[in-house]
Amino acid sequence: MRLTLLGLVSGQTTMAHIAWFGRLHWETLREPLGFVRDQAPHPTTLSRTLAGVSLIQLQQAVLDWVAGLASDQGMRAAVDGKWAKQSTDVAGNPLEMVNVLAHDLKLCPAQWPLSERRYEPAVLREQLGPLFERYLGLQVLTMDTLYAERDLCGAIVALGKDYLVRVKGNRPAVWDALSTGLADPDLGPARAATSEKSRSHHDPAALDRCRAGRLPPRGTGLPRSAPGGGSGKTNLTLATGELTQERWYLLNSLAPGRCGPADLLRLFRGHWSIENSLHHVKDRSWYEDRHTLRRPGLGEVFATLVNVSLNVLRQEEWFPEKMSLPLRAKTCAFRPRQTIARLFGHPP
Repeated sequence: MRLTLLGLVSGQTTMAHIAWFGRLHWETLREPLGFVRDQAPHPTTLSRTLAGVSLIQLQQAVLDWVAGLASDQGMRAAVDGKWAKQSTDVAGNPLEMVNVLAHDLKLCPAQWPLSERRYEPAVLREQLGPLFERYLGLQVLTMDTLYAERDLCGAIVALGKDYLVRVKGNRPAVWDALSTGLADPDLGPARAATSEKSRSHHDPAALDRCRAGRLPPRGTGLPRSAPGGGSGKTNLTLATGELTQERWYLLNSLAPGRCGPADLLRLFRGHWSIENSLHHVKDRSWYEDRHTLRRPGLGEVFATLVNVSLNVLRQEEWFPEKMSLPLRAKTCAFRPRQTIARLFGHPP
């Protein structure tokens, strides 16, 4: 497993690439990694070894390590599921993992595979106790519409924590219930706003607390939250000048007296970090959707190690502040001895 983690930190994205990386640097890597064999292991050997690793023990080790990095400081974390399209779980189904990512730290403290029920909110609800117990500073979970369930949100509140659920119009039944039970469709003047500019879009986003303060109607399965919020976003396409508008509802348990519109907007936009800083990086730089991992137990362990490698590469004391993750990985690939020393404490 050490060789696999070293390969992932060095930007190698498949078992074949990791094995090739091992062969290329075998004389340098063999002793520090504890190997006694004369040749680097074959990709099949790496796969078979990883498939035998206990996922529960690996996840516990990750929890302990990230908790040491976070040092119980205040955290807000986004929760979202991600499919690995070419991999399968132990039951032979397409692999999906529920991921947690800290907004500001950009660290992934935990992820869990879906059980045979294939139901993300249930998996998260089962793991809430250990998650909050290990990360005492974790105060708020931000989630998408799929997690807008009364049982899940009630369990979060019962543990003394808060939630924010972002509801968009992609679930018509939920959208209709909120449009009826919450505020007037007109958001009114913005009380907090942000603005971002990319190569093709200029995106001003504004948020206004719902004035009516009504709760979602009963019988919908939605959480009986605090007065919700409405968010509007205007996209200006720079090339054509076209204006498009989007709208969301924000269900949350945060008390209005200690969470104003600007705080809700910060949480709402912080939730995107799981897409930009985790899912996008894993798909575009570590090519997770292209991995073909069919051996039972292999996909879950490999996906967890990819998250661990991204956590490692985000250690700012190791790299210049503005260096991208792929460039950090290349730096590690060119300096395998120094990377081993950082990962495992072996002298270079």
